[in-house]
Amino acid sequence: MSQRRKSKNPEVQKVAQDIQEIVEGLDPAVANRWFHYKPNARSSKQQENYSPLPSPEKILQKRKADTVKSEPIDLSLDSDNWNCAAASSSHTAKKTKRSASPDADDLEAVEMSFCVYIETPPPPILSTRKANTKPLPTKTTTLGPFECMSSFTFPEFLDIIATTCQTNTANLPLPSLQWRFDRPNNSKPKPVTNTTGFKVMVKALIDRRKDYIFSIFMVPPSFVKVELPWKESGDEGPKVPLNFEYGIDDLHGGGSVLSISEQLIRTCFPFDILL
Repeated sequence: MSQRRKSKNPEVQKVAQDIQEIVEGLDPAVANRWFHYKPNARSSKQQENYSPLPSPEKILQKRKADTVKSEPIDLSLDSDNWNCAAASSSHTAKKTKRSASPDADDLEAVEMSFCVYIETPPPPILSTRKANTKPLPTKTTTLGPFECMSSFTFPEFLDIIATTCQTNTANLPLPSLQWRFDRPNNSKPKPVTNTTGFKVMVKALIDRRKDYIFSIFMVPPSFVKVELPWKESGDEGPKVPLNFEYGIDDLHGGGSVLSISEQLIRTCFPFDILL
């Protein structure tokens, strides 16, 4: 057993001597249990955190292994590492392509389909109908479906809608033109009144990576007042523009739609005179 280093302080030496006398006067079993000095003993926490230094041999082996890993790869045609390096580069390129944000100009053209919904508001009819009488609902005319490519320009897209309505693009009500996703049904409509809105619509559809289906909503086109240069006129002359207004059958929907006074007026005077 190694001895503790003695202090040169006389007071400390006196206290140590008194303790030594007390220990010598105790029973040997008690003295070994409570006053046995263990200079190499460590606490459990110190033993857990204690990690011996690696030997010089292990340090040299680790340095050699790091040197082998950092050596340049031989990419010559005769080397076997060529195929491995090519596979690794292609795998990295695939990851980079997926992580990059898709752009409508860089991706391939996507085929999209849509329907056009012409929403005609009810005509303003002054009447003495009862307060609980239901007003006329909005008349919706569905046209389509139609197909277009994501590479189309905004004028080409408008040309499809104009041809559908049998009119030209100058008569389309662009301020009311809106689009929304076909699914879900509660998706909010967004404006597509200019080229910027059309690009936003195409990019939003491409980002979905599926279900390239959308709907177009608009009010009826304006009336044609002059003869138009129809593309598909044929021998029979230009096509007659579609009529999206309310007809006489729509207005005569029953007593719940027209009051008694209105029904009498419709009976006495022709419908065209009233309009």
